Amino acid sequence: MGDGMLCDMRDIDSLYNAAFEGNFPKSLVTVIGSKVPKDVSIALFTNEAGKPGCSILLQSGPLPPTVMPGWNWGSKFWSTPLGSVYHDRDSADTSPDAKTFDCAVGVVIGRSQLRQTVLELRFTLRRNEQLRGRLVALLEDVAPHLQHALRILTLRCHDSQAVRMASGMLELLPFPTFLLDSDGVVQRLNSRATALVGRMDTLSMGADESLHAADPASDAALYEAISKISASHHKRADIIAIKKSGIKSRQFITIARLPTTELLANGSCAPGFDSRAMLVLIAQQCAEPLSISHDMLWHTFEMN
Repeated sequence: MGDGMLCDMRDIDSLYNAAFEGNFPKSLVTVIGSKVPKDVSIALFTNEAGKPGCSILLQSGPLPPTVMPGWNWGSKFWSTPLGSVYHDRDSADTSPDAKTFDCAVGVVIGRSQLRQTVLELRFTLRRNEQLRGRLVALLEDVAPHLQHALRILTLRCHDSQAVRMASGMLELLPFPTFLLDSDGVVQRLNSRATALVGRMDTLSMGADESLHAADPASDAALYEAISKISASHHKRADIIAIKKSGIKSRQFITIARLPTTELLANGSCAPGFDSRAMLVLIAQQCAEPLSISHDMLWHTFEMN
């Protein structure tokens, strides 16, 4: 690590890419490790509010895991501003066994009501004059990017959970169900809907994942209904009949607009949806028996 050597654009780019890909901790330690001498120990860890200990996420360097860290986290650093560099002298813990290292500088890169995430660099006392100022400059330079990257990683994890929840809830519905944007492009669908479009006798999906009726007249009626429901401030639902290909049978389709504004406001909207309008389309298969999963039957009738 030379004097004034800070993270360049390639380093910053790799941190953001790692956040999107889900391997941010490893990338962070790798990037910081390429900027500091080998005798500097790097620790990335979390601490829960009101608890003195911590959980190490990843570390690199000469100090073994058993001696990291030794701070009194319950008092001093929870009041340290997010992104501000702290020093070992800032520790409120002065007990003889508290410091199992010589010197340290660190930064809190993420904090919620229950947990904070910390990056800390540790080094020996004999290297204090050589390293402290340069390590502080490195942390001050990279801290804003680490905060943003960690936020991206957190949102990515929340989005993955929202996707799984949305898919699971769709599977509970006993009818073929689609979630569409205002252009008729399918955003989510359950397994019954997948089977329905696979038969291609009533509904099908184009190469752009837009939903279409097999009958041309029915397709025009479908998109007229989608357009009206998406644009109307008063009409939130409609029911149309779609002809099946080659036979006189019809299938009833319910189209309803979801309360997008409310969903976006409280963060319930699953990722990937068009923010202009979200529609749910349910194909009511009146001529077919209602399909309920075995698991639902067992729980409904309390079978054992």
